[in-house]
Amino acid sequence: MSYTRQALVALALVTLAVAPGCATSASQQSPAPALARTVAAYGAAWASRDVDRILALHTADTEFPLFVAGVATARGRDAVRRQFSWAFETNPTYAARILSVSTAADAATIEYVIAMAPQKPSTLGRWRFTPTGAAYDARAIDVLYFKDGLVRAKHTYLD
Repeated sequence: MSYTRQALVALALVTLAVAPGCATSASQQSPAPALARTVAAYGAAWASRDVDRILALHTADTEFPLFVAGVATARGRDAVRRQFSWAFETNPTYAARILSVSTAADAATIEYVIAMAPQKPSTLGRWRFTPTGAAYDARAIDVLYFKDGLVRAKHTYLD
């Protein structure tokens, strides 16, 4: 599955936005202070791999469309919790390297690379992961939509 660079950049901001220790591109735009704080807190939450900490920054009616064939959109905190928990269970050494961040009034886009090292066989849509002991990278873009200072939707595109 491949997206144009324009589509990827237009989608990208969440998961490790401006977490401590994450590199950001020189072209990163400065969001409003409140949004910048939320994005930084969200990035730090993902870096901690603490699902409760991540979900504390989501609205009750949050949704998480993971744009992978065969994966349904998770709606509501419980469904999103299951998706995020699955991600950390199957990839317990989850880490991301930020490639670019851009922001708008109530949205942010992050393009990043996820370090993957599945520990057990798993399935994501039509993808099958079989641990080999070798790590690999997966490019991703997150688009975060905010409501009242919280994430109301996290759209994730994997390549």
